[in-house]
This record gives sequence, C-alpha cells and structure tokens, in this order.
Amino acid sequence: MLIRVSFRLTLARSHARSLSPRVFSFVDLCAVTIALLVYFSTLTQSRPPPATMVLASTTTANHPRWHRPCAGSAPVKLGHIWEQYEGRVPTIDTAQHFERIAEKANWLKAKVHTLKSLYVRDRFGDEEFVRELDQMMLDGMPAPTLTERSIFSVDVMATVQKAIENLARGAVFVEQARIDETIYSHEETSYRTHFEDVENQGIYWLMCEMQKFLAASGRWVNSDVTRDIMSIQIRDITTRSNRHVRDYIILRDLQKILYKVNVDFSMLKERVAPRRTSRR
Repeated sequence: MLIRVSFRLTLARSHARSLSPRVFSFVDLCAVTIALLVYFSTLTQSRPPPATMVLASTTTANHPRWHRPCAGSAPVKLGHIWEQYEGRVPTIDTAQHFERIAEKANWLKAKVHTLKSLYVRDRFGDEEFVRELDQMMLDGMPAPTLTERSIFSVDVMATVQKAIENLARGAVFVEQARIDETIYSHEETSYRTHFEDVENQGIYWLMCEMQKFLAASGRWVNSDVTRDIMSIQIRDITTRSNRHVRDYIILRDLQKILYKVNVDFSMLKERVAPRRTSRR
C-alpha cells in the first residue's frame, strides 16, 4: 500500500512540474490530498484490528465477560446473580451439578493440553527449552496446588467462590492471548479459534455453572477481578518469541487451575451426595 501511494504521489508531482508554478501548487495539493485519503481509507481496512476492536466482539471494556459469564456477549451490569435469570432461581441437583463441573474441567484440561502441545511442536520445537519454562511465573496468573484434606472438612461455598476467582483471573490472561493471536495472525498460523473454544466452551461454561449453584443457594457474587491484574509489561508484548513464552505459561497454569477444579468439585460431589444407609 505504501508503494502504491508513493507511486501516485510521484505521478502527481511529475504532472505538476509540466504546468505553471501557480497551477503546480494547486494540482500537487489536490493529488496529495486524494492520495492520503485513499491511503488512510485502505489502511483502516487492511490493518489488523486493535485490541479494543477485538474485545468489542465478545464483551465491553467496562463489563468483562468473566464478571457475568452466563450473560454471553451482551453488555451487562454488575449486580445480583439472580438478575441473569430474571428472578427465576435455577433448581439444581447439587451432586449432579458438581459432577458435571468436574467432568467439564477435566475435558477442558485435555483441550488446553492439546493447545499447549501445539506450542511445543510448532513454535518452540525444543523440549529442553520448554522444561526451562517450568521455573517461570506470571504475576497475577494463579497457579494453584492441591493440599491434603478430608471430604468433610471442605467448605462448599468457599471452594466454589475460590474456583470462580481463579477462573476469572485466568480468563484475563487467556483473553489477551486470544487478542494477540488475532492481531498477529498475518505473521504465522493463528491459534485464535483454539483460544476462543477454551473461553466459550470451557472457562465461561464452568463459571456460569458455578454461579448457577450460588444463585440457587441465594448467594451474592461480587467479582472484582479486572484486567489490571495483568501488568502492561506482560500484556503489551510485541516480540513474537516472548509472546509465545507468555502464552505457553498461561496455558500451563490454566491446566493447574482446571486440575484443581476437577479435584475440588469431585470432592464436593461426594461431600453433598446423599449418604446411603445399609439395612440390617
């Protein structure tokens, strides 16, 4: 495009030089103006969409989707979870609900592992290098670990709310990875659709189902996770190799979040399941 515009300007100046000095100024000005209008018009169509444009397709700047995962892509207001159901509180079988969440977390963990493997194979190609990344962490991105505890010592509400918080924080980082895969798709094969599936089929499905449980329990949901948990230094990475490292770590730690969700909700399912008594 720059070459074509430069060519137009050169032709305009060559034509103007054959005219009088007074006409030269007017013709040259017109040619420059037209060329610039054509350039900027085409530029806006050919440039990769900025982050704000990509965000607009799934959420709004003031209402990120992890605040109201059940609301989909429509702009929403923060508030009581019951608003999402228009006053109709969902009725659920708690044990089956927790079982579905655990199974979905396990399914999503496998999907994230597949995407992570694509990074190793196609973008790194070096297992030794990948092992060195195990020591790296991203500020603000949770990487929970499991602790030994009894089923009956589990605080159900605290466990669900902590899972929502971890997923919301993870969603901040996954969102940025997906945005950059869109912006830089002209450089290499993009994994944008993979990240979209992780978001839409996984993270927000899990968060929504967890919030349905809280709604059925009459609990309030106050999500205060914002994009600010991801620093500018981590967010605005333009070097391809560094961006790949960042996104690989995001996927690695998201696997840890999902593994904990799977284990915790499997335990919660056992915690709330009706106890069977044996007959004598």
